[in-house]
Amino acid sequence: MTDFDRGTVVIVGASSGIGQACAVHLDRLGFQVFAGVLTETEATDLQQKTSSRLIPLILDITNEKQIASAAQTVANAVGKRGIIGLINNAGIASIGPLEISPLEDIKKQLDVNIVGIIAVTQAFIPLLRQSRGRLLNIGSICGFMPSPFYGVYPASKYALESISDLFRFELRPWGIDVSLIQLGPVESPLFEKIGKQVEDLETSLSSEKQNLYSDFFEMMHRWRDNNFQDGLPKLSTEAAVSKIIYALTTSRPKSRYFVAKTSVKIWSMIRFLPDWILDAILREQMYQAGIEKTKINLETVEENKQNLAKVH
Repeated sequence: MTDFDRGTVVIVGASSGIGQACAVHLDRLGFQVFAGVLTETEATDLQQKTSSRLIPLILDITNEKQIASAAQTVANAVGKRGIIGLINNAGIASIGPLEISPLEDIKKQLDVNIVGIIAVTQAFIPLLRQSRGRLLNIGSICGFMPSPFYGVYPASKYALESISDLFRFELRPWGIDVSLIQLGPVESPLFEKIGKQVEDLETSLSSEKQNLYSDFFEMMHRWRDNNFQDGLPKLSTEAAVSKIIYALTTSRPKSRYFVAKTSVKIWSMIRFLPDWILDAILREQMYQAGIEKTKINLETVEENKQNLAKVH
């Protein structure tokens, strides 16, 4: 078997975390990997962890010229073989109440998490078509259930759900399978980055707006001080990577893979509840976190709902 008999895979967002771990694992399995990173330093770091099969690509997915250059580089290398997979792992998160989230941050998240993903996919579809390859989009539990105070991040992941569905139908005539990997919380440096971002947000606000959301900021400080251990249990990076590799290589891929701890999967079922119950449960969670000041009683909520129905 030659080095590239297992095929060529392009990974977007391989600077760190899950994307980098996928690149390293696929390289060890014998795939040729083109890994998108943001800087030369990140490229050097990744090369030191892998074989000569792995080729870093300097790729900011909001930069059209870099996208075109990366696609051409890969096309020149693979020729008529095409690529067997494109893994869209790039994404950024910037959480906080929507009212006080800077529009610049919101636009940047949407540009990376939605527009950038579409732009990269458009550029590499011809290479996927040549080999009837596979498209994998890395989503989140935030993409199908409410996540208060996570800013526009959940909206971008909701959008990725729809984008994945559309690509799945539209690319079917060429045998390109599309899978969405819906990840629950994963052990990642991302949480530390979020903690720093929230601190920056707080200091940038007027005292009036700080006071409006003081309970939220206090909760985030407690979360940071507890080393981000509170909340839903986190999946290991290795477990997430294992499922992504499986979705890439299995002969019969599913359209969706929900990868999370069992307790997270059970918690996620609240999305099937009526909105009034869902809202009450989320408000109770906010009460436990110190944001909601009034303890919620589901029976009282139901009584109020019934009384309002009688009036109207």
